[in-house]
Amino acid sequence: MSKIAVMGAGTWGTALALLLNKNGQQVTLWSYKEEEANELKETRMHPNIEHVMIPDEIEMTSDIGQAIFEKEVIIISVPSKFMRENIQKFAPYIKRTQVIVNTSKGIEDESLKTMTQVIKDFLPENEVATLSGPSHAEEVAAEIPTTCIIASKNPEIAHTLQNICMSNTFRVYRNADILGVELGGYLKNIISLASGIADGLELGDNSKAALITRGLAELMRVGVNMGADTRT
Repeated sequence: MSKIAVMGAGTWGTALALLLNKNGQQVTLWSYKEEEANELKETRMHPNIEHVMIPDEIEMTSDIGQAIFEKEVIIISVPSKFMRENIQKFAPYIKRTQVIVNTSKGIEDESLKTMTQVIKDFLPENEVATLSGPSHAEEVAAEIPTTCIIASKNPEIAHTLQNICMSNTFRVYRNADILGVELGGYLKNIISLASGIADGLELGDNSKAALITRGLAELMRVGVNMGADTRT
């Protein structure tokens, strides 16, 4: 059993807390709002995840120190636009031996840094990994079969995190290319949005196939130019 803090009680953070709890881990779920933490304690349900009860074993808190204290793994699951301000608040409570896992997709507007790079600004000595989809939080919570990837430059850490997260319905693959995984998880959303626009314009399957195919080629070019592995 591992002691894990999930920092962020949105749908994705809550879904991961449910998954990890079912896998036998000791989980604390942190919310930045005291009212939200209290509501989750009382109702044992997330308002945006239907028909899934949150087990009593999952501890809820809005206290950063309480959430992080003596945890082996700290999962950061906050919106990317709030990553810097949140990690700045978390950092004073985090010890260098604690493993950090980013689950947020995005690029910081001003710096153009990935989320793990933002985390490293405040925690340069910690092991930082990334967990990425494609996945929908509500489907993970409902135990619908899903695959994800854990990216870490440390093979031992990657293997440990894979074992912590893996279940009969949640398969986790390993990758050493953190930058490639982060860029892929972020940039593919642009292709997804454009594909939806193509559907709305009734452009047909040919146009969408071209968009997806050429979009993937562009994604690869951007990633490689930024230092990611072509294969990722």
